[in-house]
Formats: sequence, structure tokens, C-alpha cells
Amino acid sequence: VEEIIEEKKVEEIIKEPKYESSASGIYAGPAVRKLAREFGIDLNKVIATGPRNRILKEDLHKFVKSKLEGSSAGIPMMPSIDFSEFGNVEEIDLTKFQKTSALNLQQSWITIPHVTQHDEASIDALLTVRKSLTKKHKVKVSPLAFFAKGICKLLEEFPLFNSSIDMNTMKIIKKDFINLGIAVDTPQGLIVPNIKSANKMSIREISDEIVRLA
Repeated sequence: VEEIIEEKKVEEIIKEPKYESSASGIYAGPAVRKLAREFGIDLNKVIATGPRNRILKEDLHKFVKSKLEGSSAGIPMMPSIDFSEFGNVEEIDLTKFQKTSALNLQQSWITIPHVTQHDEASIDALLTVRKSLTKKHKVKVSPLAFFAKGICKLLEEFPLFNSSIDMNTMKIIKKDFINLGIAVDTPQGLIVPNIKSANKMSIREISDEIVRLA
């Protein structure tokens, strides 16, 4: 009987997978170490749940999963910007509803794919005015200047669209100035010149500023 028991113990030892230990005291089998190398996982940071404090493949899976969840769980906060450096501002406290909406909208903006709507419109009247301005001032007026002027008018009519939210103080920063950033393709690459106080400029002045900055 004793011989049978001893034979069973030997069989169990043979069947038990061999684990390698390192100088740091990490116990893991060759397959686990290979998997860790493939994924670039530092075994020192993995919590072992196997017998005798051994690292299992499941431990690696849990480690990777926790890293992936941790990287997407938090919503990055916008840095605080002192907009008063650019012009007059007014700080308004957010309501409880606005605070909740701001967080939800920020999360949606980060996690939901964006969609751009394109449409067609006749700009014959705009081109006629542009032609007359070009003839009057003897300088080509960019069609983009008309759109920029239109945006300025809309932002003046709906000032909240020209506002920012300070998530640290939970305040709306309403700006008394309108600075427009317009993407321009140049030989040096894409740049975004900033037109200061664009709402105080005429269409021709905006056009001249676009040309100057580009």
C-alpha cells in the first residue's frame, strides 16, 4: 500500500507543470513568461493567484484587462485657461443641471463617433457681392471672409457658443471678444491663423487678415 501511495505522489509531481523562478522570486511557467514577453508585461506588477504564489495565464489576462479599463475609465479634464488675457470675460456659475449635462456631453464627445453633415446652397448672391467688392477696392476678396463674417454674426447672436466651461470651478466663461481660427493649407503644412476681434472687422478686413496670416 505504501508503495502505491508513493507512486501516486511521484505521478502527481510529474504531472504538475514546472515553474521557473527568477532572482526576484517570481514563479511562472515557460508559457506564461513567453506570453508576458509577447505583450511586454512586467511580471513584477502582476498579482499571482496560482498555488505557491505562481503567476497563471489568467493573471496576465486580468492584468491586461485592468490596464485597458483604467486607460478609458477616466475622462480627461480640460486645463484651466485664463481667457481674460485675450479680452473681457464674464464668469457665470453653472446650474446643477448644467454641471451634469457638461460631464455627460464631454463623455459623449470623447466616446461617440462624430458625424459631419454636408449640404449644398446657392451662393450666387454672395459671389455677386464679392465681385463688386473686388472691383471697388481693386483687391481680391476671399469667399472665406464672407463665411467668417457670418460666423461672427451668429456668435454675437448666440454668445454661449463663444463661451467655455471651466470644469475646475464649474463656471461658464462668456467672452466679449471673437477670435476666429481658420485652417489654412500652406507649403509648410496646415496652420491655423488666429484672427483677433474678427467681429469688429469688415469682410474686406477679414479677407486681408486671412491673406496676411496665411
